[in-house]
Amino acid sequence: MESPRNADKSFEDNESLALVLQKTKNVDQNVTDIVLKRKDQCSQVDDASKSKTKRLRAKVCVVKMETEEGIVDKVVFTNCKPHLFLHNGKDEIKLTAAQLSDVKAIGFDGLLKVKFGKFPSGIIPYLVAHFDSVNRVQHIPNKPGYIITADDVYDILGLPLNPGKQIMCKTKKCENTFDNWLNKLGFQNVEAVKAKNLLALFSRYPEGGDDFKKIFVLYSLCLILAPLPDFRLRRSIYPAIADAATIQSFDWCSFVLDTLCESIRRVNSDNSVKYVNGCVLILLFCYCYRFPYQGKPYSRSLPLVKNISEKLMKSRFEIEKAKGFGRGVLVLDGLPITHQYTDWCKSSGDEFEDNKKDEVVQEIVAEEPSEGRFVKYMLNERWSTDEELRSKAKDELELAELILKRDAEVITDAYYKRVNAYKARRDNEEDDQVMPESTLYLNKQ
Repeated sequence: MESPRNADKSFEDNESLALVLQKTKNVDQNVTDIVLKRKDQCSQVDDASKSKTKRLRAKVCVVKMETEEGIVDKVVFTNCKPHLFLHNGKDEIKLTAAQLSDVKAIGFDGLLKVKFGKFPSGIIPYLVAHFDSVNRVQHIPNKPGYIITADDVYDILGLPLNPGKQIMCKTKKCENTFDNWLNKLGFQNVEAVKAKNLLALFSRYPEGGDDFKKIFVLYSLCLILAPLPDFRLRRSIYPAIADAATIQSFDWCSFVLDTLCESIRRVNSDNSVKYVNGCVLILLFCYCYRFPYQGKPYSRSLPLVKNISEKLMKSRFEIEKAKGFGRGVLVLDGLPITHQYTDWCKSSGDEFEDNKKDEVVQEIVAEEPSEGRFVKYMLNERWSTDEELRSKAKDELELAELILKRDAEVITDAYYKRVNAYKARRDNEEDDQVMPESTLYLNKQ
């Protein structure tokens, strides 16, 4: 008879072996008990494994996404991890008074007011799948879309918003300077530096200082604002943090939105790309405020990120996921709250409409030359010309990206408030009333 120590690993063989042993008189009962106990333990492990797998699958949201290959089922994830922000494992990291003062000085204190942890299941993939990253429009099936601008980023996170102060891409010189700075901090392998390594440096600067300001910005980008896989550093932004005294003078809101849009563009156009390397908090809060839960609007105290807790998020989206997202009434009035970007530092949106309407119309010229039909935008001093952008770009690819961004901003500035105003009027007008004539004409021969 085969020895018990040569028993097979499978559950079935173990059980059969135990039955044989029970029928054999010269085998000690303890051996039989050991084999049966092993079977029970393995079964428990298997059940636990199945349960864990089931829980993991429950967190995965499959969405229908239109790609170059057609409409496909796709799983979307995000590298944005607000629940890990200022946490070392389960322990929360408390900043000193001096550090808090420095964070406020650079305009990043809104991040300290995030009140929720992990994202509700399902909503982020849904919003990503329906986001037009080129026109920056969040579409909701069977609802009007709404544009997301840098003003929304400011409303939500309170980051520095300085239109025109773009964060330029890195150069080789900037990259070397950045590496040298990291070496001085004690990092020899700069490619291996991640968010957790930056967090460990906080205790080195209890009195704050310029290095702490730079470290905090990099850490915020790694986890929330512009995250990369494995929480790696974005070395391209070093020109914006090289001088700690000027960090707050750059347009961080536009940078965060640009990064998000570019990442979503890649996810929505390439079925192999599944991770969004951007601040999806923007999509989530824009949705929450434009679709108030059960018709009850949230507080509009800035920054908006402090007004919705994890408990409120969880209770809302558990119900919405079951019934379907985007079922409420779309609210556009008063959103975004800030108009610094769209009105270029004008304090009143109504003032902009009254004083700038004629100017905007005059800037738009439609022509039909022999080569084709075109719409021209007469750029004023607020916008950079192609040649001015060429002087800033390091190559043709970067020039094309800068021109695309400039064109999108021009169109947004010219039409954002007008489109929303027309939509509001359309909702209130009677069916037999004629819509106002468009101010954009296409001359025909």
